[in-house]
Amino acid sequence: MCISVMRYLAVVHPFLYRTISKTSYASLSYATSLSIWIVFAIAMTPEFLVQQSYRVLGEELVTCHDIHPYEKAFNQALIPYRLSLICLGFILPSLVIAFVYGSIIYHLNRSSSDWKHYMWASTLVFGIFLVCFAPYEIFGGQQYIVIVFGVGWIDSL
Repeated sequence: MCISVMRYLAVVHPFLYRTISKTSYASLSYATSLSIWIVFAIAMTPEFLVQQSYRVLGEELVTCHDIHPYEKAFNQALIPYRLSLICLGFILPSLVIAFVYGSIIYHLNRSSSDWKHYMWASTLVFGIFLVCFAPYEIFGGQQYIVIVFGVGWIDSL
């Protein structure tokens, strides 16, 4: 997401981007990366405190956090926690990235120069992002929505 924002500034607001000194850019990049890693470490702390694998009753099968005993109060608290991780860790960055790449493609298309290769590359980068991350987040989020509300679109398939 941060790289996408810098690309957005370079393409859509090139004069603003050029006014940022390399020292300021490096300091901002370092501070942003460090902040994201700290937030990530704090956000993942509950995952390290919870048992992640369970033996399925009556089977010789061990599964990961797909089958938690959600009748326990602590595990019930994990549902909104994990849904918020999906929102803050995937949906929000996805919306920012979609806006950024959409704006880049729009501004390159409006330009008098031929930027078709760059527009195609931007579309490809965004597409790869969605293909790699969206399925896991959609199915993971759907699992927790089914637990909370008791309904899901997968049940109708």
